[in-house]
Amino acid sequence: MHLISRRVVFVLFIAMAASGISSAVEWYRSSPGGIPGTPLTGGGPEAVGWSLSVDNGSDSRFLYLDGELFSSTVYYRSNGRLTARENLDSSGAVLSRVEYAYDQEGNPRAMYITSGTSGDEVLSELYVESDTPVNSEGNFHRHTAGSSGNWRITDLNQFGQPVARRVLDSGEITVESSWVRNDEGTLDEEIHRFGNEERRSRYDSNGRLLEETIFRNNLIVLVRSYFWTNLYLTRVEERGEGQLLVREMEWSDDRIIHETRSENGVITSQIKWDTAEERVETLFRDGKAVIRVYWNGDTRLREEFLRDGEIIRTREGDV
Repeated sequence: MHLISRRVVFVLFIAMAASGISSAVEWYRSSPGGIPGTPLTGGGPEAVGWSLSVDNGSDSRFLYLDGELFSSTVYYRSNGRLTARENLDSSGAVLSRVEYAYDQEGNPRAMYITSGTSGDEVLSELYVESDTPVNSEGNFHRHTAGSSGNWRITDLNQFGQPVARRVLDSGEITVESSWVRNDEGTLDEEIHRFGNEERRSRYDSNGRLLEETIFRNNLIVLVRSYFWTNLYLTRVEERGEGQLLVREMEWSDDRIIHETRSENGVITSQIKWDTAEERVETLFRDGKAVIRVYWNGDTRLREEFLRDGEIIRTREGDV
């Protein structure tokens, strides 16, 4: 449909809505995204805020801001099946158009999105999303999304979980990912490769992260290990570049109450929680406490500067 004829249809839609010709027009309070809220009984938009009219007769929606038309959406159907959707600005110019494709069984398989421009310029920047079977049994599906040479191709298992993904930028593969799962779909391992770097993550039978390993040029540069006690993460060890960083946590009643961090066996910080919001953070230098900070949520209440365990200066309030 030519842009001028679209604007003619758009004006007719507005005239019908404004005059109340179509008895199928319904009015709602709305979010900025056009999601209808509580119904309006006045037969028109509110003077303040967002309003939405839904015209079931013309299969269109009109979004208003402070009583003025802001945008609209028109739906096109064939035999009851949605074939296209257009989003227009307040003047009737097309902002975007979405077209839908279906397989022989009527299942949605592809979505084509084009973005509009001002004036009589042709719609451009084709964006495509599609979902197709990978094997004859239909257990695996491939979801493809993108435009030009920029694509995101994801293979999903029968549970809808990703098992492989490739990301292409300007036609070149920039990221490759894979997920290894057991027969129940629980994640065992995931791998991400980009450039000369590879990141691997291993999980236990309960889906808890056990280990992260980073490779560069096929050499291990960092290993991060996670240790669990029942449901709680109690220790994290990070080895790389000649350093050993350790974080240890204590829990009580499903709440962390104490955390200690150290570097190569020397303590660097401690945090003690009195309540879920109140905590005391102590910073160390060369293994000796130098600053103690009292917090309530994100508010810093007081700082104490220490020397040999003695308070030498205090600063009150958030800084």
